[in-house]
Amino acid sequence: MVKMLKSAPVKPDGSVALRSWAHRLCRNRAHLNAAEVLNAAQFLRSRFASSCLLGGIELAELVASLQMDEASVLAALFCHAQPRRAVADAELQAVIGGPAMKLVQAMDGMRDIDSLDIISSRMLASEAEDQTANIRRMLVSLIDDGRVAALKLAERVVALRRAKRRSEERKAQLAAQVMTVFVPLADQLGIWQLKWEMEDLSLRYLEPDAYKRIARRLAKRRAEREAQVQGIAANLQAMFEERGIDADVHGRAKHIYSLWRKMRVKNISFDEVYDLQAVRVVVSSIPQCYEALGIVHTRWRHVYKEFDDYIATPKENGYRSIHTAVMGDDGKAFEVQIRTREMDDDAELGICAHWSYKGGGQEDEFYADKVARLRQMLEWQEEEGGNLADPANGSLRQARVFVSTPEGQVVDLTAGATPLDFAYRVHTEVGHHCVGARVDGRPAALNAPLATGQTVQVETDPKASPSRAWLDPELGYARTARARSKIRTWFRAQEQPDAIRGMPSLDWMKEESR
Repeated sequence: MVKMLKSAPVKPDGSVALRSWAHRLCRNRAHLNAAEVLNAAQFLRSRFASSCLLGGIELAELVASLQMDEASVLAALFCHAQPRRAVADAELQAVIGGPAMKLVQAMDGMRDIDSLDIISSRMLASEAEDQTANIRRMLVSLIDDGRVAALKLAERVVALRRAKRRSEERKAQLAAQVMTVFVPLADQLGIWQLKWEMEDLSLRYLEPDAYKRIARRLAKRRAEREAQVQGIAANLQAMFEERGIDADVHGRAKHIYSLWRKMRVKNISFDEVYDLQAVRVVVSSIPQCYEALGIVHTRWRHVYKEFDDYIATPKENGYRSIHTAVMGDDGKAFEVQIRTREMDDDAELGICAHWSYKGGGQEDEFYADKVARLRQMLEWQEEEGGNLADPANGSLRQARVFVSTPEGQVVDLTAGATPLDFAYRVHTEVGHHCVGARVDGRPAALNAPLATGQTVQVETDPKASPSRAWLDPELGYARTARARSKIRTWFRAQEQPDAIRGMPSLDWMKEESR
């Protein structure tokens, strides 16, 4: 189910009681300093609008619930603070510190992604460009620190929560972007707490009737279902204690999106979903997982084909657990998940369960490896060679750059590409008539290397034509094979005899065939 912001303590005048809020946030979180959090929140209130304060508080609470470090919590306070130019970076860094400031700057660098066009359109007549895949790659290429990925996902959750008062069109656009770009990222990083909430909120906006229908059915049977689950949990707890197994048994929250998806995929009704009742068993060791499984299957009859051992064969994102379904005494099936405490932390929080405040070293390497593995999974064929990029050759950013048009279309280019390369990537005629470019709204040289996240606008003149200087490798105008080929083809056409040059060109046939 959808989770909402905890009510922040409010003073009689209606303002947020920041001191009480900071102490509540940091309670039972030894790695957080209430004085530092309070100082940052007070600075936020003094320099930005009240909506920024409320958004920052909500995001900071969500990030803290993910057990992230203090730098992440402090950065979360300012991710909604706009316009950021109201405060100089040096002034903000003096308040929140260098590590948190780096996270804020990284989040600023990804802000434009939120407004990019996610429609899988074809920019080039000769190439089927998958816009969604490009945005995913652009996002991942901007991430150096696993905390930035988690912060961005948490920020999208808050954006979904706060979108309920926006137009139906805007809510649907936001939900579609989250489902296609950010939910897969949360899944790959194993941050299921955020993934589930993003899915539920997105379904609420994309399929409101289905969402409400399932929510009503769940609410109608909640009391009965909770009583049954408590009975099952108590029964299991007693059996485990009798066998000397230290286990924590509790009901598992149901997520509306997972139920909706199961009903669609299996073409079944709400009443036919077997795991409306579900319990989770958390034990101390892997041997105890299998011992607990034996007890469950001995006590209740196993449902055929409803068993998955993700401990023996973990999912690609590292998820580990045993899933089984059994027939209860009332003739209704229920699901049981069995895992260790470490697996439970990983399943709920993913990379967030391993932040540096827990000791650094191997745990830092753990989440760094998660991000690196995600990048490897998103590697794609190089423009020139057709071979997959070698995972050993460094980060994704070293292989490609992702820039966008003013209309929000994402274009992928080889590293070192220039505005002229961009022009030829958009269309051959755009390249031929290119006379200038603006990058992020400012004039830029046609041979200036582009960087991921920039917005590029090409200026053209129908009377202009390519310059031979564009082919000079020392000047560095055309650095992609596509641009160089198109320029050479244009010059060869000018050198042909008039009679041949007057014949219809076959270049368009070559382009359409590619």
